[in-house]
Amino acid sequence: MTNRPTDQPTNRRSNEADPDLAQQLFALRQHPSPALRQRIQHLPRHKTNRPLLLPRWGWVAALLMALVVVGGLVSSPTAQATLGFEQWLGRIRLTVLDSYQPPTTPVVVESVPLSLAEAQAFVTYQVTAPTYVPPDLVGQAEVSVLKLAVPIVRMRWRDSEGGFVQLSMLPANSIGQVNKTLVGSNSSDAVQIGPQPGVLIRGSWDAESQSWRYRQQMTTLIWEANGQQYKLLAFSDVVSLAELVRMAESVE
Repeated sequence: MTNRPTDQPTNRRSNEADPDLAQQLFALRQHPSPALRQRIQHLPRHKTNRPLLLPRWGWVAALLMALVVVGGLVSSPTAQATLGFEQWLGRIRLTVLDSYQPPTTPVVVESVPLSLAEAQAFVTYQVTAPTYVPPDLVGQAEVSVLKLAVPIVRMRWRDSEGGFVQLSMLPANSIGQVNKTLVGSNSSDAVQIGPQPGVLIRGSWDAESQSWRYRQQMTTLIWEANGQQYKLLAFSDVVSLAELVRMAESVE
């Protein structure tokens, strides 16, 4: 069994915002709804001398995952200075970095829990669930929609040891919009998902060191099919890569 990062708290449920998608929201200069801002303003505030830490699942499942940026949004000189080089693997566009410093301004992205049917009614593209789910994943998928300019549907399954597998979907690249995934150097390889070429990414960004780490703990598959882009991410000690690929191939 591999060791997960131990420098984060263990509550996996208290942060549902994906900072990779928050990066998009920040760049688009959108803001949380008035109702969400009011709820945030009424949250209890506690004084502490310790640095602010998100829950371990919040860092690992969100900030540490491969960041997705819509083409054309990275425009400030500071952001441009962090870019490395770009690489295409199949139809997936990657931006390869040695280090990445996220924006210092916190942004809240609303994640709306829904049923699968409600999620389908919320978006204009097809919501596609896998027909195969590894037996080590327990219970029903948790479905949510991230409220962005182009809403992103997420399905998340928990495993028997506190890990998870998450499927995200959104429309594939179109004119004027290119989905780019930020990854660390030497962390990505071409992979085949059924008849579709895709990308296998090992690892994720570490918020503290601003470097690419956790190559043993996190695996991500990205591919395009049916006019959509899919990202299947695993933070699990019990779901193998072979099982993850089989799950991805069952998304039709």
